[in-house]
Amino acid sequence: MLIAGTARTTTCNSVTECTAPVTAADVSTPGNLSVQVRNPDNTASNSVSLIVAAPNTSDEVIPLTSATPSATAKEIVVVEPTTAGVSLPNADVDPNVAALGAFSTANNSCSLAGNPVPLQRPATGLAAVDICLFSASGLDTSMTYTITGPGNVTVIAQQPAGLGIIHLTLQISAAAIPGARTLFIQNTNLDKTAATGALEVQ
Repeated sequence: MLIAGTARTTTCNSVTECTAPVTAADVSTPGNLSVQVRNPDNTASNSVSLIVAAPNTSDEVIPLTSATPSATAKEIVVVEPTTAGVSLPNADVDPNVAALGAFSTANNSCSLAGNPVPLQRPATGLAAVDICLFSASGLDTSMTYTITGPGNVTVIAQQPAGLGIIHLTLQISAAAIPGARTLFIQNTNLDKTAATGALEVQ
């Protein structure tokens, strides 16, 4: 494996899974680290990015002890850029998500943003929420879109909404548990990406 262009000691556990160390120097500066796999004949895969985020300088400490094992009125949301692998370089689409946001069905427009998209639960029954997501490599309706959780937030429709943008209609149950959800995308070649904490049930 090449990380930031530098070859690393690599261990491959199977034909589809390899690991290599990331050093403290690699993550000392915010930015993008390129990651590639290079074969013994020096042919290299496409490059994907390992995102190094700047630390939050205003972190809040939530002290927990055996006497006070829980804290109320605290909200922790973790959003990470997606990771995506392409198994056949130059013959596949990288399903990496660059941005997502709310979709307006009234004027057929997408408001892309970088924060979790809030999903409002209905007081009773079911409700539909429209979102959109963008990838420079392109997303389409042949891909499978799923959301973590017990099944009370589901994708019920997917439509193209412009160059590289897909419009998803989600169905949310009043019984949906509040909190962050992960959006998974899988293409027809079974390459899979995950946007952790990209959606938040409220």
